[in-house]
Amino acid sequence: MDRQTNKTSIWNRLRRAFLIVVILPVLALGGYMVYSSIRFVRNERMLEADKLMEQNVTDLRNRMEQCETSLLYAASNYSLQEFLQMDETKYIEVNQASRNVAPMLYNVLLSNQYYKKLRLYSDKHFSVMDDLLKNADEVRDEEWYRKTLEKSQSSWWLDGNNAFLSRKIETSFPVKSIGVIRADIKERLFSGSFGIFFDVPVRIIMNGSVPLYQSDEWKDNYYTRTMELLPDGWTITYEINRDYFFPNSLLSIAAPVLMILVVLLASLLVIHIVLKRLTGEVDYLAGQVEKVKSGDLGVSFKALKTKELDILSSSMNDMLDRIRQLIKKVYQDELNQKDLELELLRSKISPHFLYNNLSAINWLAIENGDDDIYEITTQMATFYRTALNKGKNIDRFQTEITNAKAYINLQLMSHDHSFDVNYSIEEDTLDMVIPTFILQPLIENAIEHGIDQLRGKRGYLEIRSRMDGEDLVLEVLDNGTNLYEEMGSGILDESRYGYGTGNVNRRIQLIHGQGYGLTILVNERGTTSRLRLRADKAGVSSAPQEIVP
Repeated sequence: MDRQTNKTSIWNRLRRAFLIVVILPVLALGGYMVYSSIRFVRNERMLEADKLMEQNVTDLRNRMEQCETSLLYAASNYSLQEFLQMDETKYIEVNQASRNVAPMLYNVLLSNQYYKKLRLYSDKHFSVMDDLLKNADEVRDEEWYRKTLEKSQSSWWLDGNNAFLSRKIETSFPVKSIGVIRADIKERLFSGSFGIFFDVPVRIIMNGSVPLYQSDEWKDNYYTRTMELLPDGWTITYEINRDYFFPNSLLSIAAPVLMILVVLLASLLVIHIVLKRLTGEVDYLAGQVEKVKSGDLGVSFKALKTKELDILSSSMNDMLDRIRQLIKKVYQDELNQKDLELELLRSKISPHFLYNNLSAINWLAIENGDDDIYEITTQMATFYRTALNKGKNIDRFQTEITNAKAYINLQLMSHDHSFDVNYSIEEDTLDMVIPTFILQPLIENAIEHGIDQLRGKRGYLEIRSRMDGEDLVLEVLDNGTNLYEEMGSGILDESRYGYGTGNVNRRIQLIHGQGYGLTILVNERGTTSRLRLRADKAGVSSAPQEIVP
């Protein structure tokens, strides 16, 4: 298990302690304060809304009582009662009596600001005051008329969204009904009292179905309260947005909590600054050690003011010096070992013997007119000449691509030209100095494990070279899909490299460092083997450069 798994820094421990001991309790207290404040404001607003609704109902009742009083005054008028009992055929007497009754009725209509129209219904057919006097036959079958005659008090009625008031007119002695008086009510009887809700998002409904008022801010998420308006079943319902009971000005409610948060943040900042000064040297040492851990062995530790930490810093410098010397020695030993291996391989091949025999075969092919043998021996001579390369371990890329082309031509002839080859070589890469014999293993791998495995599909091979900033990038692409079918898209793990590809990767890393080498990329289109090398031009020293760890 990693030793750092359950470790934490001094700063994190202090910050955690500060969070537990100070911040969390204060935040909890602040949260409770906010909750209490919101609850208090909500209750206050509910009480305020209830008070407004009760005040509105009281005002409406007063207005309606005022209308009932005016109607009672008209229905109880002695002159009106006498007029309604007159013989309708005595036109002159009726006409004279109407001159006393009409002003009284018009005065009632004009004196009450909520009356829109007055009408009197009786069983008689009067020919005067046509706008006020109506025959009862017009409304005898209507419910409101029948029920008005059954009651001795005033009755309120709704006809759609229109309200009206009716009352039976009866004599005192003997008691008998002589007519019905009806007053149509103006809409402002109700709407005129709703001004007290100017800042409350409310909808007001009469008797559960008749909308009387709705503010612009009203939403379909409300608190409902229904109140009795009249004893005979008239109710008024107030629907107030629930959002109204939760204050919009939370900033004013949460101001103390915000102030506490500001103080806490300021305290945290001060503690942060103090801790940074106290632990700055420790953080510096930890940072430098992390750089070493990530592979940067060029790190240097500076002198520190704290005695114990300065001893540690000096010891780290000494240790790094020894590590760099050991790495340099190991690198040189490995490089020498690879050179010996390559020289041993070359020594097994006698270049002069090989060239002489190939030359003899070549002349025999020319004399016998066998062009295929001539072509094969020519390509083999080119391949071995560039591969052996007079014992040199590095050379220009132009030599390497010549070797690669010769090898590919031999493969094309042995495969009866069953695959296509394309070269995409940038001109400015040909003079770059690279390790020798690094493309052939990749090409061999692409043909053997990629192209040769294709069934019912023509193979394709492409060699590319390009500059990528200060680096030289070489790529060998094939359209084989065996690896993709096995592992899907991704990068092949180095542990799966073969001997040849692994050897190429190690040789490049020994010369150029860990940032360079071979990467094999796999996708549904095929496999790409990518080499990344440090760009060294021809003419510059071709000896291997020292690795800076």
